[in-house]
Amino acid sequence: MNSEVKINMVRNLMSAGFRTAKSTVVAVTLLVAQSAHAGLIETVEAPGVQTTTAANTTTIDFNQLPTGYSNSLTVNVTSTLTATYSGNFSINAPGQYGGAVDPSTGKDSNYFAVTSGDVTMTLSNAQAYFGLWISAADKFNQIAFYNGSTEVAALTGTGAFLSSLPSTYNGNPTADFKGQDSSEKFVFVNFYAQTAQDEFNKIVLTNTPGSGTIFESDNHTFSTTLQAPTSGGTNLQAPSSVPEPSSFALLGLGGLGMAIRSLRRCRA
Repeated sequence: MNSEVKINMVRNLMSAGFRTAKSTVVAVTLLVAQSAHAGLIETVEAPGVQTTTAANTTTIDFNQLPTGYSNSLTVNVTSTLTATYSGNFSINAPGQYGGAVDPSTGKDSNYFAVTSGDVTMTLSNAQAYFGLWISAADKFNQIAFYNGSTEVAALTGTGAFLSSLPSTYNGNPTADFKGQDSSEKFVFVNFYAQTAQDEFNKIVLTNTPGSGTIFESDNHTFSTTLQAPTSGGTNLQAPSSVPEPSSFALLGLGGLGMAIRSLRRCRA
């Protein structure tokens, strides 16, 4: 709905006089709902699966990148998508804690590791889907999704959904490190935007400072296609905090005050 249509709606409502306070409440509720976020749907792939079943995706697999610590990395994912990573991270050689199998070689490969604090992934255009292989998942790993400065949804402490996964997700499933780190989850996680309002252009990967752990992941996967999840999952609700009201909503609230004053005069 464009701004001109919204303004005309407000003018029509104002000219109608908001004959009752009840009608005003309904109108304002509808206006505020226009900017509401539904959050993201989180699903997981089957145990041992290290890539997504989502459609129309592209992936950063880190296999051709040099290993070592860095605080900045820019990857041209496609001709229209650039991902820029900033923060404290490293590209690690495969080991018991991470590294998905490279399908072109059949061997374990490099992976991305957040050592401490936040690593911000800034995307050149909004995405409707993100997925990643999380290895050695622990309660100190977190992911938050933003559209500009607005948080769309977040997975904190790897989430109750991942923590409740059965033991078939425990331990490294790759051939070279089969069964190692058996107390932690190894899982490919999908995040689907439900509407265009839930799309995101920034992802923050966090590993709690001082935890003594690392946030290991691989196969960062993207899609601009709004699509239904390929399997059942859980809804990561948008933050419950009330966003800054738009001028349109403020106009509606102003109308509510006028209607209430009018109703009081009628009763007097």
